[in-house]
Amino acid sequence: MPAETRFYIPKLQAVKNIVANPDKLNARLPDIPNHPYFQQVPITRDIDVSLAAKLANVKLEDFKALNPSANKPVILASGTPQILLPWDNATIFEMGMASYKTSGQLATWTAWVAPKTMTPAEAAKLVGMKEIDLRSVNHIPPKMLVKVGSTLMVPRDQHKVAMSATR
Repeated sequence: MPAETRFYIPKLQAVKNIVANPDKLNARLPDIPNHPYFQQVPITRDIDVSLAAKLANVKLEDFKALNPSANKPVILASGTPQILLPWDNATIFEMGMASYKTSGQLATWTAWVAPKTMTPAEAAKLVGMKEIDLRSVNHIPPKMLVKVGSTLMVPRDQHKVAMSATR
């Protein structure tokens, strides 16, 4: 038997014995609730990633680790119909959403569809952003054009300006 297995099996057997008979070994084991650690929570409206983390009472970096698709500043409900949260935080999030819906907008960002092929500088000017910010938020590499029909994340207020500018 390999050395790694030879040393691992007795440790695993010891854990099994402790869990099976904690009283016999004077061990006190914590109660572990019988529910999943994570829960999927439906998203019905666009919401900023930072706001979702705040409403769930979860650190932003932990929220992003649980939801790797949340790599832009907003979660679009049409593309991400649910998020993953720790079990206890799912209820906190739902209560926070219920109270926040009455007090304001959930997303400060929105999707904007490029009306024509253009440089990122032209697109940034059209939507009222700095080119560097547009590139950063949308992960646009150097020398890449924004093709007609491309969807970009832009601040919601600038989106209204861009929509009126293209009409």
